[in-house]
Order: sequence, then C-alpha cells, then structure tokens
Amino acid sequence: MWGTRVPVGDLMLFRLFATCTLLPLLVVGSEQRQRHHALDLTLPAPPQLSVRVPGGSTDLAVAALPLQANMKSFRRRGGSSPAVFEATLTLRNTSREKFELPTGRDDSLVLKDGNKARRTFLFLVRQLAVNSKQPSSPTVVVSTAGSSSIPSSILILNPGEEVDVLLAINIGELRFSLHSDESPKLQLGCAEWKYSDHRYFIEAMTERLWAPEAISVSPEPNIRRQ
Repeated sequence: MWGTRVPVGDLMLFRLFATCTLLPLLVVGSEQRQRHHALDLTLPAPPQLSVRVPGGSTDLAVAALPLQANMKSFRRRGGSSPAVFEATLTLRNTSREKFELPTGRDDSLVLKDGNKARRTFLFLVRQLAVNSKQPSSPTVVVSTAGSSSIPSSILILNPGEEVDVLLAINIGELRFSLHSDESPKLQLGCAEWKYSDHRYFIEAMTERLWAPEAISVSPEPNIRRQ
C-alpha cells in the first residue's frame, strides 16, 4: 500500500536484491552494445574508371591511430600458386571517442571531388629484419576509402569495439631480401591518409601501426628476391 512504512530490514534486503540482480543486467547490456564487427577485404575491388595520384607535402601533420592491432590468424589458402595467405587483423578502438573506419572499395566514387572528410585506410605488410638489417619497406595489401558524404563507406567503431579484417596476401607480389634457405617473417599493420575537402591533396596522415605478432613464411621458388 502506498505510503506504508517499510521496515528497515526489508529495505536493506531489497537494496541487496537490486544490487545482485540488476547490476549484472546492466553490465551485460553494456557488453552487448559493444559489437564485434567483421570486414572481408579478400575480394577484388571494383574496376576504377580512372586512377588519380593525390598531391602531398613533406611537411604533413602526423598523428597516432587510436587503435590496437593484433594478428588473429594466418593460414595458406589451399591450392593457390603462388602462395596466397589469408590473414585476420583485429583492430580495436582504444580511445574514448568513436572511430570511423573507411570500408569503401570504390575510390572513384568515395574520393571524388566534392565529397567531405575523405580518407584512405591502408593495410600493410612488411618483412622483419633479416641478419640484423632494417625491416623492408611496407607493401600495401589493400586500401579502403571513406567519406562522410557516403555513410555506407564508413564503419563506426565505438570505444572498446573491435573489427576482424580478413586480408589476402599474395606472397609472389612481395619483394624479399633473403637467401633460399631463409623463411621471411611477416608483420601486418595499417595507416591512414586524410585529404583536403577542397582538392585531392593529402593534408594529414598517421604513423604506421604494426601488430606485435610476426609469422614465418616458407619462401616459394617464384618469390622475387632483391
């Protein structure tokens, strides 16, 4: 009955019940909101009507990606020659703000003049040092494009959310510097370019972010060596 006094013991018991019952539900609800995404980039990009090379400057603003990168899996695609490996790179948003990951594959559409907040996201691979040499120059495995003018070209990662990016790496297209008895160790990474809204010009870029894991790959006879 409304207005009836509740005994102190009953009130404490109710508070204990609410804490034990409702708090787990709130935690589960928070975890459910942090979705885990997947992005398959193993299929070829659509044919491009034209290929443009963006302008740039040696004096660009450089920032760090608010992401954590980890190699989740790496396996050879059966029956492929030269060797093609499928790798899964997991990216996690470690910031307190949402991160807009470019996912578009049609550069001519997403990066065309007039679109706003245009960006290119690069997925990279490099060979780690062999015989105390410096790591090789990165090779672009695949790139994606994003623009606020085309919402479908962007995947929003909320704080703490992850995306598994599936990549296809053709070993025959990489340049290694090794002897025939050496197995190169590969490392995956990523970086991002940001363009001006007024012209096709890179006005900012990020540092390269590398996954800490490395995988040994047996060299193939048709691998091009420097």
